[in-house]
Amino acid sequence: MQLEPRAKLYVVTREDLFPGYQLAQSAHAAVRFGIEHHELATQWAEQSEYICCLSVPSESILNGFRSVAVIHRIPHSAFYEPDINDQLTAVAFAPSKTTRLMLKGLPLALKD
Repeated sequence: MQLEPRAKLYVVTREDLFPGYQLAQSAHAAVRFGIEHHELATQWAEQSEYICCLSVPSESILNGFRSVAVIHRIPHSAFYEPDINDQLTAVAFAPSKTTRLMLKGLPLALKD
């Protein structure tokens, strides 16, 4: 996969979580992405390192975006938090034009 210039890794979390939890869950998803998609993450880190942290209102909406990523074969990594009954809390999506278009319009995470 060839990355666009200034390609962003997208991390999406749930705005129904406390701010500290949103931050931690986003970090979990990003780290998991680096492990599960090592070559792509390395390419991103060497060429860009831009990251965009976004949010959605609920777990069901986040799972919907994860399902769209599966359909479109967008590499991604989901994080399920064991401390809250293995709920889906954050997903990191590979940098791509398809990802950018899919997530366009979502608000930044932790914004007032």
